Amino acid sequence: MEKLKNQYGKIDAEGNPIVEDTRGKQKREEVYAEQISQGYEFKTNSPTSRVEEDVRNLEGIGLETFVEKRAFARNGAEIPSYKAILVRERKE
Repeated sequence: MEKLKNQYGKIDAEGNPIVEDTRGKQKREEVYAEQISQGYEFKTNSPTSRVEEDVRNLEGIGLETFVEKRAFARNGAEIPSYKAILVRERKE
């Protein structure tokens, strides 16, 4: 018998439902609320040492970037020595 998928449509190798942890998304929506209201969306967390390179790459493909000082993992915990990069389509 085929195993049923959970609400996210994902099951692991043993057929158990994978439950997605949304605490990080909730924390980002709370902390980055002002930028989100301006049309930005979370793109990635980046090590502090690589932020400038990641920003250059994203701007190079035509996106506007905003670097947030605080970055959060999927479980909502703050990630030391990382920053979050938010993006939006470049305004003409």
